[in-house]
Amino acid sequence: MAAYLEEVESGLSSLPRRRRRELIRELQASLIDEAESLGLASEAAIGAVLDAKEAPADIARELVAAEADNSRHRRQTKLLAGGAIGLATGGYLLILGLLLNRPWRLSMSIGLALGLAVGVGIFWTRSHWQHLHPARRVLLAMALGTLLATPMGFIVGKTFLWTWLSYGTFAGYLVERFQAGRRPLGWVMDNLAFTALLFALATVQQKHWFLEWSDWQFVLRSMLFNFVLQAGVWGGLHLHRLLDGHWLLKPNRI
Repeated sequence: MAAYLEEVESGLSSLPRRRRRELIRELQASLIDEAESLGLASEAAIGAVLDAKEAPADIARELVAAEADNSRHRRQTKLLAGGAIGLATGGYLLILGLLLNRPWRLSMSIGLALGLAVGVGIFWTRSHWQHLHPARRVLLAMALGTLLATPMGFIVGKTFLWTWLSYGTFAGYLVERFQAGRRPLGWVMDNLAFTALLFALATVQQKHWFLEWSDWQFVLRSMLFNFVLQAGVWGGLHLHRLLDGHWLLKPNRI
């Protein structure tokens, strides 16, 4: 992979140095994404995939020729990927709010916070850490997701609810965990673990155990929302990967 990227970078000599580094970083992130989605780990296996792609000189020439369009396309791709998270979570809460007679503004606020703030923010910056060890990538994504979820703490009432930041933490975790694929059992275990953590944090915040045996419907609604968040992140990742292929990693034309 390193040799492939070096050849591409040599073909980008007409672009400013900072722009070349940005393009190579995003290309590397896209290569890692594809390799992990295919379950490839060895350099030989990755090399076989690269052999089926466009030649480095060809992809460099295309990147230089369509620099303005490519830059705009990448920004739109990240917005759409984050928007998928916001649409999933906000749409679910809107439907639930209509059934429970709750204000629609709350659903919109949460959808915007999770989609535009957390989702877009993570997709926008994750290429900076894609070359790191998977464990470090998960930690960085969780930390950034927590920070970007700060607006969610002010959504309900006038008091800052720090427990809402955990949704940003969970979203960041999911982005990196879903990167290499996640089996149905993993979805269930992640959901149960996060739901339990969320209620534990709420108990600490309120300084008393606030759930009763009659609150099972509230627990189920919380788990369903977490599942919707999981589905939104999964859909956003796949949409990002699909649209990224519009300008990167085209099959080699024979």
